[in-house]
Amino acid sequence: MGKEMSHLTLQDRVIIEAGIRNNSTKTAIASIIGKDKSTVGKEIRLHRTLRYKCPLPLECAVYKKCPYGRSCTSDCPGYFPFHCGRRDRSPGACNGCSYYSHCRFNKYFYDPQEADHEYRETLSDSRAGVNMTAAEAARKAEVIKPLLKQGQSPL
Repeated sequence: MGKEMSHLTLQDRVIIEAGIRNNSTKTAIASIIGKDKSTVGKEIRLHRTLRYKCPLPLECAVYKKCPYGRSCTSDCPGYFPFHCGRRDRSPGACNGCSYYSHCRFNKYFYDPQEADHEYRETLSDSRAGVNMTAAEAARKAEVIKPLLKQGQSPL
């Protein structure tokens, strides 16, 4: 089965989210939607959102049993960065994680509708002819408008 060179659809994104929820690998998700696993990985990484920010200064895996008084800095000899196989590797988000309610570290969530909306907005902006967001264009207009009213040339 050849991989098609087309954009991800909302249905593809719904399948990706279901795969994340079911703890499927990126490879398994990719084979279902007919894409490469790197496409699935990039999709999740680009469109997942931080839903919970860890209140600790650093995500230290040994924070609860810290022998250094929990003064978290990256140069602390007891600092051991927290790594989550589900969040940081495959599938790449916390959807469906059985430890979600107990985890005190950063939690990322993938929402297919939100991801599709972000993608469509980016696609629309990229085809508009000017490489900037609507907010950036509005800020530039605020600067230029008074100058034009004063009679300055836009060139």
